[in-house]
Amino acid sequence: MFVKPGRRQDDPALPLIVRGPNKRLLSPQGEHVPEITFWHRRVRDGDVVLAEHDAAAPLPAHDEPLAETKP
Repeated sequence: MFVKPGRRQDDPALPLIVRGPNKRLLSPQGEHVPEITFWHRRVRDGDVVLAEHDAAAPLPAHDEPLAETKP
């Protein structure tokens, strides 16, 4: 699923700063994240919003995924 940070309540023009389960920050432009309980809770709570990936906008390159893949 593709998510973007939600908006701050004190200044809706600014996005929230959201950390993934591995403590890495979510890009303000949005990212593809795995469909796990962590991200579904963030959507439910309004910390992130489901979004459509804009093919014209480049996605940030990261060394590690947002979700932890440790067993």
